[in-house]
Amino acid sequence: MSNNKYGLIGFNKKGSHSHTMEGQLLNDATKFVMGVESLTFTSYKTDTLDAILQAANYPFRAGVVKNIVLLQCGTCSDIKTMQYQQIRHILQSRNIKFHILRDQEFMLGNKIPKQKILGRSLKIPFEVQ
Repeated sequence: MSNNKYGLIGFNKKGSHSHTMEGQLLNDATKFVMGVESLTFTSYKTDTLDAILQAANYPFRAGVVKNIVLLQCGTCSDIKTMQYQQIRHILQSRNIKFHILRDQEFMLGNKIPKQKILGRSLKIPFEVQ
């Protein structure tokens, strides 16, 4: 599918909130990059599940592959299992693929790889080249 659109949701101690790019909730990749560059980051505890739910309610176009990518600074150790299960059900029922990118060391087998890994699929790791 061409003419892909991207949305951006920030979250802080006050909750999640959509960021518009040139006044639009969804925009092309170049505008998305500008939106990301305008974000500021803090060390406050935040509600990532609220942001995921808000993203799941975006007005996706019919026929597109729906993806949500969470850029996470820390771990989700404080997630309540019930909330996680509800979000998981919502994403699955809407056929939304969910990805997490965070700064974490990955192990391949019993060793840490030389290259930086950003994440992995079921089959291969995604590495920084």
